[in-house]
Amino acid sequence: MIRGSNNFWGPSVQHGSAVRSQSVRETVSAAGGNVLVTAGQYHPDHPAGANRLPYDEARFLAATGLEVWMLVQDILCTRREYEVDGGVHVLRYQTPKLHVLDPRRMWAQRRAIAGTLSRHLPSVSAIHGHAPLSYSAACAFYPAAHKVFSVHSPVTMEMALNWSGGSWLDSTRRLVGLPLLKRLERQCLDRSDAVSVDSGYTRSLLEKIHGPGVTANIKVIPGWVALDGFDAGQSKAAARRQLGWPDDVPVLFTLRRLVGRMGLDILLRATARLRNAGWNFRLMIGGDGPLCPLLKKTAAALDLDGCAHFLGRVEDTTLPLMYSACDAFVLPTAALECFGLIAIEALAAGRPVLATPVGAIPEILLQVEPRWLARSAREDDLVSLLADFLSGNLPIHEPSELRGLVEREYLRESVIPQLTALLFADQNA
Repeated sequence: MIRGSNNFWGPSVQHGSAVRSQSVRETVSAAGGNVLVTAGQYHPDHPAGANRLPYDEARFLAATGLEVWMLVQDILCTRREYEVDGGVHVLRYQTPKLHVLDPRRMWAQRRAIAGTLSRHLPSVSAIHGHAPLSYSAACAFYPAAHKVFSVHSPVTMEMALNWSGGSWLDSTRRLVGLPLLKRLERQCLDRSDAVSVDSGYTRSLLEKIHGPGVTANIKVIPGWVALDGFDAGQSKAAARRQLGWPDDVPVLFTLRRLVGRMGLDILLRATARLRNAGWNFRLMIGGDGPLCPLLKKTAAALDLDGCAHFLGRVEDTTLPLMYSACDAFVLPTAALECFGLIAIEALAAGRPVLATPVGAIPEILLQVEPRWLARSAREDDLVSLLADFLSGNLPIHEPSELRGLVEREYLRESVIPQLTALLFADQNA
């Protein structure tokens, strides 16, 4: 089953997961009412890890028989405001085209959200927010609803990195926008009945930003995968033939949004050094983003045309095949990795993950193989890690062992019920 499938309760679900799913049904039945899940964008419209988790949750809950709504932003203003997809009621709000520094921008977005909700959804029993602005607006519109907020990455730290360029616009955004975002995030934390984060690392960041008082209400609930979406037994050779990847050299694969904090510039330089030292391998880079032209220019300057390949946006239906085709997945993050969903996916496919020790990545990899972590995020240490792998000097774990870790700790059918418990905690007290 590929990610996003309707088959949440299919025959591939383990017996223990089926029992947990029955428990979710009972919780939902006892709670009654409906639930609103707010996200940045609708995952099928804008595929991304941050959008996929709320999308997965909404469809999972809808499969229990609960009435589930999603509130998302229609960035391109091209989608229908309301539709039902996979049993989920999808609401897309649009905002007026205002300059990024226009002080009316946030107010206009809140007004658009309130208008969309008033036209389609008069009341909700519970709100689960995955994006601070839409969650805050929904909380104001439904003051009596039970409220749960999930922080996947502190918004002030993420936007500080996004606005780290040297232009006057970035400087103004940091000066004006970051204090507003900090206040917005704190309001979301304070008005929530429960808060979840994906990692202990994220919880420590929120404490650093907002003070130690915020952590008392926070529960660590990790991200998840649908285990049967990734086949650890898939033939590597067959997968490479399907993709047209070479079958006579080691292949390293990475999938990242092409922005600065992902560390892809460091990975390209490390790749050039390894190639110049005589290693014959290929690096496959999946994903798209604003740095794509610059990264391609960097690769060309490093003479990596025959070694590093940019794959562009990778469809969900193709991604499991790419994991199966590679010898290892590389996660070269330079800053702010608050969970590492793709690392879990690679492990579910039975592939080793070679990573920098940034953010929450060690929380995952230390459970399986500490030596798959570089000593730091510096280029020299990434070169050493990849050279150790290519030379066969790193431990190898059976795909079944890697898959077993995912099944124990990150299985969708096990993790989402933990969020469900937060959503209906007061109704079932």
